[in-house]
Amino acid sequence: MNDIQLLRLCFVLAFLGLGALFVLSKTVEGEIVEISDITEEKIGQKVVVQGIVYDLRQLETMTLFSLQENEAQILIVSFSNVEVHEDDIVTVTGSVKEYKGELEVVASQIIYESAS
Repeated sequence: MNDIQLLRLCFVLAFLGLGALFVLSKTVEGEIVEISDITEEKIGQKVVVQGIVYDLRQLETMTLFSLQENEAQILIVSFSNVEVHEDDIVTVTGSVKEYKGELEVVASQIIYESAS
């Protein structure tokens, strides 16, 4: 194999690798959705939602809060210690679950910007 063929092979593999990373990043990050678009069809899927925190409850093993976007709202469940406050604007990545007939997002990542 000469240098030109090796260089071409490297470019082809680099582009294939970038394409694979792009596809994988969309799968890992989750689909960005409006809270109002979270329905039973999304159960088990990873989503990204953004909204305002209200009805915050810190429990021993979890943090629960409602996330509101316009008129829509959803319960967010986090099993890790999070530093969010009422009226914070947060972006939540997590999986849609159903618990006792209600939809919720179990957070894997919460990024917030304090409202104050």
